[in-house]
Amino acid sequence: MGLTFKRDETQLNPKYACCAAQMFLDSGDGMVFRGRVGPYYNTKTEEYHLTKESAKDILRLVIEAYKRSNQNRIPKQIFIHGKTF
Repeated sequence: MGLTFKRDETQLNPKYACCAAQMFLDSGDGMVFRGRVGPYYNTKTEEYHLTKESAKDILRLVIEAYKRSNQNRIPKQIFIHGKTF
C-alpha cells in the first residue's frame, strides 16, 4: 500500500492535506483510495503524519476492498510505503 499526501490549497490552514493510498495486488492490479483531509503537515519537521483515526480509516478501506476482490479473505501481509510532495 502506497501513501501520498497533497496539501489542500482550499484550506486556510497550511497544515491541511489530503491523504491517498494505492493498493497493489500480486496480479499487478491496483486500486486508489482517497482518505480524509486533515492537519497532517508539520511545519517544523516538514513531514506529513496521519492521525491514528485517519490511519485506521484508510487501512480499513484498503482491507475491505481487498476482501471484496479476494473471496472475503484478508491479506497475509501489508507493506506501507509513502512519499510526500
